[in-house]
Amino acid sequence: AEAITYFEKACNMGNANGCDNAGLAYAKGNGIQKDYNKALALFQKACSMGNPDGCDRLGVFYAKGMGIKQNNKKAAEYFEKSCNMNDPKGCFDLAIAYDDGIGVNKDYTKGATFAKKACDMGFAKGCDGLAFMYAEGIGVKKDSTKAFELYKKSCEMGSADGCGNLGIDYAEGNGVQKDSKKAIFYLNKSCQMGSSKSCYNLGLMYANGIGIKKDSEKAKELYKKACKMGYTKACSS
Repeated sequence: AEAITYFEKACNMGNANGCDNAGLAYAKGNGIQKDYNKALALFQKACSMGNPDGCDRLGVFYAKGMGIKQNNKKAAEYFEKSCNMNDPKGCFDLAIAYDDGIGVNKDYTKGATFAKKACDMGFAKGCDGLAFMYAEGIGVKKDSTKAFELYKKSCEMGSADGCGNLGIDYAEGNGVQKDSKKAIFYLNKSCQMGSSKSCYNLGLMYANGIGIKKDSEKAKELYKKACKMGYTKACSS
């Protein structure tokens, strides 16, 4: 509660970060009663003061209809505003809006452009998204080597999905020389980071003895883990 008082005080003194932090506290109910209306007003204030996080959060509130009537067009506008201020998450959210046609006309090329901008600014999810687009040839020319490089980049940034996809690329030889041992290494890393899908895929490697000594018990253990984490496909394995 002390922190919220401090943030609100800073906000009232014209500090944009204070407004954003206060809004976040109300949005999450951190040390205070959750209040979306108050959060929204504070994010609006932060955004109008030029805080890109505030603009992005405002976009999320409009997209999800939190404390305000859902409005995808408004959401996309705030994502764009945030991205124009060089906020990587704002750019990533804008990329998703273009990929899915939410509040804007569906445009995969623009989706790839904004995912790249987010990735270049060090946002791992942006690299993951762009890698997928290169792997599938969506909005960009299909390029499995480029996809592999981007998954590697996102994995190095600490993305569980990036490491998992890197493992799959090594297992299948997508954009890189096939290497089962490296596949095991990255799938294991991704599984440890909390990716249920990677735990399942690692289980498959153990079950079939690919890149590692065949171990049915270990495979079962990994399927069980993946199932517990919510990967339904693993529950019937």
